[in-house]
Amino acid sequence: MTSITNFDTEKYYLGKLCIRSHNWHRTGKTLRKRSDTHCPECNKCRLPPRKHKPSLEERFWGKVKIAGANDCWEWNAGRFGANGYGSFYKDGKSTTAHRVAYEISTGQSAKKLDVCHKCDNRMCCNPAHLFLGTPAENVADMIAKGRESRGSSRYNAVLNEENVTEIRRRLSFGEKQYLLAKEFNVQPSQICRIWRGTRWKYLLK
Repeated sequence: MTSITNFDTEKYYLGKLCIRSHNWHRTGKTLRKRSDTHCPECNKCRLPPRKHKPSLEERFWGKVKIAGANDCWEWNAGRFGANGYGSFYKDGKSTTAHRVAYEISTGQSAKKLDVCHKCDNRMCCNPAHLFLGTPAENVADMIAKGRESRGSSRYNAVLNEENVTEIRRRLSFGEKQYLLAKEFNVQPSQICRIWRGTRWKYLLK
């Protein structure tokens, strides 16, 4: 083996850590040829070469069930929450799968814009179903399609539509707000907002 004190820097370099983590190579005092793919210890143990490292595109599309051009392409891996968007690990962090699908297919970064679905399928990664929009445009599209989470459909809702209708009826007959709040297990301010129409106002239409 070439001496550490006398070697050709164009041909050899001072190793730091073997890709197989062999102990002899951890010290950083062993010289290796620049053309070597494995350290001598790797060659001795004759471990198989490492598999091909898939590209970003290969990793991503391998997790998508690709169908027809106009069909939804379902994401078949992890997701954010039980009913959330698809989750994909990219650049050291998890991001939504449909955003990655848009960026890969267009070659453009979405940056601070939202990647919206035409099909309203959160798990869809078909680039033909995706378009860019501002957060305000995304919310407007959600409301226009009737997908807004409101009323008893909200995850933290205490009241339902029947409760609100009953509260408004009883308030119209002069019942005290604090008594209704105690009965329905909500804050008096919530009863006040219901009466003023700043909460559950869609029931007034």
